[in-house]
Amino acid sequence: MNKHRLLNILMDLNIKLAHSDIEARILFNKFDDGRLGIAFTHFSDYYENDARSLHIFEHHDKETALNTFNHIKEVLAGERLVTDERNSDLSTQS
Repeated sequence: MNKHRLLNILMDLNIKLAHSDIEARILFNKFDDGRLGIAFTHFSDYYENDARSLHIFEHHDKETALNTFNHIKEVLAGERLVTDERNSDLSTQS
């Protein structure tokens, strides 16, 4: 994953977060070794410790990064949680 693509993902996620009804944050990190990464954290009472995170790093291959990106988009849309893929649709939770 190149830096330009990672920055495009970051911009897209920030726009989606601005229009989302969920409580979350997106952080862009530059680490000591110069590598870049995105950290997405979703805050919800559905999680045991009230929050769960997903990460996209510059060293991820394109397929891994895009799978995580799509997962984050589904969370931002309120279609699923970060965890528990078997029953993560928020509309079915009480």
